[in-house]
Amino acid sequence: MILETGTGQRVVCGWSALTPHPNLPPQTREGASSLPEGVRAITLPPASGGELERGVASPRLCGRGWLRRLRVWLAVFFCLGAVAAQAADLKPFVRGSLTEIAAARPGRPYILAFWSLSCSHCREELGVLSGLLKQHPALSVVLVSTDTPEDAAAIAATLAQYRLGGAESWVFADSFSERLRAAVDRKWRGELPRTYLYDSAHQSSVHSGKLRPEQLAAWLEKVQP
Repeated sequence: MILETGTGQRVVCGWSALTPHPNLPPQTREGASSLPEGVRAITLPPASGGELERGVASPRLCGRGWLRRLRVWLAVFFCLGAVAAQAADLKPFVRGSLTEIAAARPGRPYILAFWSLSCSHCREELGVLSGLLKQHPALSVVLVSTDTPEDAAAIAATLAQYRLGGAESWVFADSFSERLRAAVDRKWRGELPRTYLYDSAHQSSVHSGKLRPEQLAAWLEKVQP
């Protein structure tokens, strides 16, 4: 296959229609619909003009710069796909969700952290929690965004940025957020970040504001056998 840019430059990208590269996504192999704007694919038969042999590009035609850019584009596409999958995994947090979260962790300590996209201290705490999970991958951490389901893509992207894409994540799904806050804690007035540290008996200690690593370390020492 040959790629033609908007300036008319043609670059052999290293595969042909008869021998698609196995690592490329289907839409790229079957017509290159995911190529950057201004670039189109031209499929040539193998060995056309002596430049392609057995569907493999001649090394002198393979522009290394273009191949690097193509790899970057593909990495972006795969990353966007991962973010989309994470956004789809966000659970709606409604009245009763707190009971569901606790029931899924019988006899296990866990951290329940409420945060928001607009909260700068929340992002700092996400970084702290990310570091904690790196040290204790078996620890259960539940993240609840107080934003809206319409913000799912931004929420997923932020969690991916802090390497928290694998953590269980929820998002407020009630436009009357005060009702959800009251279901969690009647003393909660909306300050963020708001973090609940549950022991194995599901008795909690609550913290408003960013948690420090030493606070989490002290809690872990108490709840871990």
